[in-house]
Formats: sequence, structure tokens, C-alpha cells
Amino acid sequence: MAMKARYTTIDGQIIAEKRGGTRRFYGADPLGSVVALYDATGTVTDTFAYWPYGEIRTSTGSSTLNFKFCGTWGYYSDATGRLYVRARVYRDKIARWQTLDPLWPGQSSSRYCNGTPVRAVDSTGLYPWNVIGPKGGCPVVGGMVRKCCIGFFWCGHLECHGAGDYWCPNTSNSDCQKCAKGLGLTVKSYCKTAQAWLEREPGAPGPTGMSCIWNYSGEAEKMAGRICGREGSWPGWDKCMHCWTSCFLAGFCGKGVALYAGWCREWRQLNKCAGFSTADHEANKDGVNCNCTKYMP
Repeated sequence: MAMKARYTTIDGQIIAEKRGGTRRFYGADPLGSVVALYDATGTVTDTFAYWPYGEIRTSTGSSTLNFKFCGTWGYYSDATGRLYVRARVYRDKIARWQTLDPLWPGQSSSRYCNGTPVRAVDSTGLYPWNVIGPKGGCPVVGGMVRKCCIGFFWCGHLECHGAGDYWCPNTSNSDCQKCAKGLGLTVKSYCKTAQAWLEREPGAPGPTGMSCIWNYSGEAEKMAGRICGREGSWPGWDKCMHCWTSCFLAGFCGKGVALYAGWCREWRQLNKCAGFSTADHEANKDGVNCNCTKYMP
């Protein structure tokens, strides 16, 4: 008969387990892989070292442990070498997913973490995100951000690249110039706008929150559409949709996640050189608390 185990988590990461009345605490590396097990006295009972794609390189001790490589993020290892990671199954020996990514072709079909296993995880089985290296924001030097960042899926993380003295959401100063011109702004004004918007970023949710946004944002928009009507059918339709989408998303995923998603909608618009709307963002914020009466048709 299999022995039952209970797990303790903080912010979606496993930190300890209790198996057969014995508690073990997880010691993890920056990637989230369990590299040591500790007993209740703090004594190391087991150790683990890994090759880049997750195969066990060396180990000591004999404790049963199903969460090893990226284990604190919920990668569950079975006896055959398969790792169950929510949406899919990963095989560390071949460094590939066993099944097609449900988000393909938006994501790589079966390649693990875009070939960057030493700095990224894919805790949903849908898309990788950085846990080591730049994840959001950029360093500020002399009051001006001196990096250029690219916003990725739902602002899940930001990759920073050197790009001159101004900060812009695209990859180069020439892109910044094109965006600025298209919006009728100077490059300096455009970049300051982007910088100010980034500084308003609420706390980013962890992978569970990001996954919730992906899974439920479409449903939240459909429910909002039932209230606000057909697209563009009345002057306040857009604000109505922003508010009620945030309201329903807050119900599905929590207020903090909905607030971040609302902020990120406008960030993505700015990042795509399509402008952004402070008024839309205010509607998003009202929606987190479902204060949407003033946006009704």
C-alpha cells in the first residue's frame, strides 16, 4: 500500500512534505529543483544534483521523493522517468515534452523551455518563464532607465537588452522612433511614458496566477460581453468590457491577479505601438472590486 504524503506550499511552491509521520523540508536551488532534504532537526538526509535538462547526476540518501527537478514548482517524477507538469508530460532523458503544446504554434511544439533549462521553468506545461535572470523591470541609472525591454505573454516576464539611453518597450531605438512617430510623440516623450507605465506595475503573480489568467480571461470576456453588448454598439462599450472583464477575472483568479492583468492589457498596447488608455486602466481597477455601475449601458 502506497504511503500517503502531505505537502506544504508557500506562494505555489512546495517547501516541505510529511510522509508516514516524518516531516522533510525541501532545500532548493534558484531554479526550484530540490537539491537537499532536511529532517526536523535541520540535518541533511538526502542530496541531489542534476544535468541541465533534469536527469539525476548524483544523489545520496534513500528517502522517497517525487518532486526533484524543478520539484518545488510541482514537477512530479514517476518511477519510469516521466515528469508530470500539469498540462503535459516531460521526459528529461530526451529533453522533450511527450505531447504537443496546447498553445502551439504560439509556443514551441515539444522543445523544453526554448532550450534554456538552466534559467527557465514551465510549471504549467504551457509556456516557459524565467526564474533566473531578468523577470521584470529594468535598472534605473540617473533617473532614466537605460535598457530596452520586450513584453512577453501576458507580461509574464520582461527580457532586458541594451538599447541606448532611453527605455522603450521594443527592441531598438529605431523601433522606438517608429512607435513615437506613429503616436505623434517625440522619442523622449514616448519612452518616458513607457517608463512611467512600467513603474505603475502592480506585483506580478506567480505561475499559478499567470496560468489562471490564461485559462479564464477568455471566459471573463465572454461573460462581460453578455452585459455590455455587441462590440462598439454604444459609446461606453469599451470601458464596460474592461470593468466587467476585470470583475469576473477577480472572481476566478483573485483581485491581485485581475489587477495585474488589467495593467498588462494597457502595457501590451503600448508595447505594440498601439497607444494605451489611462481611462481603460481606471476601468480595469474599478472592475477588480466590481464597481462597474457607472460603466453600464
